[in-house]
Amino acid sequence: MAKELLKRSEVKEEFTWNLSDMYADIDAWERDVEKMQEMASKLAEMERKVTASAANLFSTLEQDVALDRIISLAMNYATRLSDQDTSDTKHQGMCQRLSSIVSGISSKLSFIGPEILETDEAVIEKYYTEEPGLELYRKYIQEIFRKK
Repeated sequence: MAKELLKRSEVKEEFTWNLSDMYADIDAWERDVEKMQEMASKLAEMERKVTASAANLFSTLEQDVALDRIISLAMNYATRLSDQDTSDTKHQGMCQRLSSIVSGISSKLSFIGPEILETDEAVIEKYYTEEPGLELYRKYIQEIFRKK
């Protein structure tokens, strides 16, 4: 005979995720959701300027990675909250809201790859010497050109 599943409130804390390592509380998560939207708006200002210089390309990629980190953390947190108790509609709503926000951000920033792709590879090669930090993104950039 199968045992009945415990309700979330009945599970010993030692057997649960410690989500406070990600965010102290939902208010902290909300601040990051606001921050990611601000970061995306700032990054969107780079449209048509991404590859105008090595500095622009490097700055764009750095900002994009920083934004991705926050999105990943916020999404992971909301998902884990929702997974803790799938009957909690508040946490499900957080996931759905964040998915919608991230979809909008993705759409808003969809210009980055195509702008890199429009740039001659020789120009990009020159940028690696002008901005040594771009070496971190060489494989990423090469993958964009490979998919061309």
